[in-house]
Amino acid sequence: DEKAAEQPDTTKADGDNANPKTDGKTADKSKDKDDAASRKRAEAIATRIAKGEAFVKVARETSEDQDGRASGGELGWRRKGTLGLSDADEAKLFAAKPGDVVGPVKSSQAQGWVLLLSSGSRAGTLTFDKVQGELAEEQLKQEKAVAIAKRHAETALAASKAAPDKTFKDLFPGEAALAAAKTDKTDKTDKVEPKTVKAGKPDPKAAATPVAVDARAEETGLFSRRGTIIEQLGDSPELAKSAWSLTAAAPLAGPVEIAGSYVVVRLKERKDPDPAELEKKKAELQRDAELAKWNEVFTSWVKHRCLEAKSAGKLTVNKALLKYEDSQEPPAYEPCGGDVVPRRPS
Repeated sequence: DEKAAEQPDTTKADGDNANPKTDGKTADKSKDKDDAASRKRAEAIATRIAKGEAFVKVARETSEDQDGRASGGELGWRRKGTLGLSDADEAKLFAAKPGDVVGPVKSSQAQGWVLLLSSGSRAGTLTFDKVQGELAEEQLKQEKAVAIAKRHAETALAASKAAPDKTFKDLFPGEAALAAAKTDKTDKTDKVEPKTVKAGKPDPKAAATPVAVDARAEETGLFSRRGTIIEQLGDSPELAKSAWSLTAAAPLAGPVEIAGSYVVVRLKERKDPDPAELEKKKAELQRDAELAKWNEVFTSWVKHRCLEAKSAGKLTVNKALLKYEDSQEPPAYEPCGGDVVPRRPS
């Protein structure tokens, strides 16, 4: 077991992102206005904190970052160069004492102005004795967050069952509103509403009234019965299987865990595909199939040549390029996947 680890200069901070949301298509002149608005908003937030309001409370109420709202702005230990700050602002943060608020400062990572609450800095060799409490706390927080998220999702499911005539948007307004998810197949299609729930305070009453949960609305693209990757939600064979098992009589399923979040789904629509539309796409589907086969053959050929070169001792791994900045050893890497060279057909 590791008894100690060498750690570069790091600082622990909480952050409040005051950057206003944009659609990503803002013109240059509007960007200047957004930057000014972001700074003005950050200054107003700084005033609230200076008057005695708790940083975590204000971050939960004002941060434009969803994860930041959920965690109260907690950023954890961060190395130099990872917060998108100027050298001068970064120096201020690393020199700050625990409890000091730095900012407003501009962050390229947050794409706007932010406030940072310092929890101190550290560097050098960290023994296990020094960090075991911190590691245990992080593990406990993670386990508690997952448990709360699941209970919260179960509450959302119960509320949905109690009000079958209401949509997820009706039951979970605002940030908790749910968008329609659509599925597609070459023989039949489904539509479901996904309810993504992260860690939050559970509601003890599963009633047919709006439920305040830390969730977000997602609209997926079309996915087939054979597919397991659902747009906006990720890879989940369990969720895909659940979605296709729903019926009008039993339209709800979940909670299903996806990467620490829990999802509840409701069937909206199932329909057969249009044969005429399928006929139109036949040529396109054939081209896609041919391209997929070509890629398969090409990839197999490249891997075979790689394995031949490896077997002949002609491959050299440059470990310096693989080494992380804060790592003592390069990550494990096996060229060509580590398989044996297949025999050529005689």
